[in-house]
Amino acid sequence: MGARKILESREEFPEKKDGPAALGRGSRWRRWLANLLLLGFSMAITLSITEVLLHAYFPFEDTTLQLDPRYLHRFKPNSQEIYWFSEANGGKRLIAKVNAEGRRGELVDMDRPRILVYGDSFIAAMFSPMKEWFTYQLEQKLKDKLTPSPQVVNCGVQGYGPDQESLVMEDEIDRLKPRLIIISIYTSNDFGDLLRDKIYKLDQKMQLQDNRYTLDPFLVRKFYEAEHLPRSYFARMVQKGWQMIFHPENEPDDPTGGAYMDAALRDSQSEYKDYVIDGNNSVKNLLHDHYDADVSLTPNSDSAQYKRTLMDRVIEKMKRVADAHSVPLMLVIVPAPFDIVDNYALTVDTKKYPEYRRSELSDIVEGIAQKYDIPYVNLYKPFREHGAASLYFVVDNDHWNAAGEQLAADLVADYIKQHRFETH
Repeated sequence: MGARKILESREEFPEKKDGPAALGRGSRWRRWLANLLLLGFSMAITLSITEVLLHAYFPFEDTTLQLDPRYLHRFKPNSQEIYWFSEANGGKRLIAKVNAEGRRGELVDMDRPRILVYGDSFIAAMFSPMKEWFTYQLEQKLKDKLTPSPQVVNCGVQGYGPDQESLVMEDEIDRLKPRLIIISIYTSNDFGDLLRDKIYKLDQKMQLQDNRYTLDPFLVRKFYEAEHLPRSYFARMVQKGWQMIFHPENEPDDPTGGAYMDAALRDSQSEYKDYVIDGNNSVKNLLHDHYDADVSLTPNSDSAQYKRTLMDRVIEKMKRVADAHSVPLMLVIVPAPFDIVDNYALTVDTKKYPEYRRSELSDIVEGIAQKYDIPYVNLYKPFREHGAASLYFVVDNDHWNAAGEQLAADLVADYIKQHRFETH
């Protein structure tokens, strides 16, 4: 074929776009797609590894708690949360775990004699590694004092009051068959818990009666949100960011110094009016406690007298339940650092509140124990003599520290030995 024919044939059949230029563009597209897929794969691997590491070292739980129809709330089995200490308290990180039974510590061993210890976060020990817990140290100290050595079961729950403890104790006593029950009373806020929880109230004859409470919808929503967090940490971060932007809940900062006591007194009076005077049975607050300023600063006020009587009746109920099952009951009275530590961050202006006595709250609980012939260990005096400032965290945490837990365990173990409780 001549040159002209060749040219004519090319004009008749134009060159297809599969030449070198087109091949170059296709190759670049494939390389770009391959890089994109590689990037996506790398990101997926990175995110997966990050998720695993976060789950292992930084458990992302809003709460280890869940609502309960009888106790208001309880620990969520097999849950954990992380707590960061402030720099003033060491700046360390602590992972608090809850076991499969919904308790802190080891599972109940039904082959050993058992001592059940009920209380709030002081007993639950959310701010201490296990070997520093009051319950753990008490068990270790009793190994040398009692044979066979009992298991000390940590029945503490964060945010609990004596009313909730009375119900749990009543429900567990037959099943766990303890040889001794210890109730820890934290005098700083346990009186107020009885009004905030609204489980019991006093009738016209000032006798204890059950109360039909309801749960505030906002409280239910907060627990629901914590219960239904996404499994993915990144999804949780997005969810939290969304809530912060579109549903901000800016709570006011807690007052400090003398302003704290004034605010605590106002809150105490408001809670009394809400529940006792106005008859509001909606439970709004389970975890945000404050100092029982009305009982301490204005001991002759109506709210203080009501709370003292309500505490008396709740402890009396515990005593009746324990007696009905032939189980010894004892109290451990834990003072507030506000009352016992000199020059604490939060102090009482005695000129403004002249009726205030440091030992008032502890003395009330001791008097109730004596009234019902309940054995007790009041930590107020020995803590004060030991130098109470060394037994509590500081500034932003009013719980006892490792030294406080150890001293309390020493005192309670000695008391148990001296009074020859039938724990075996």
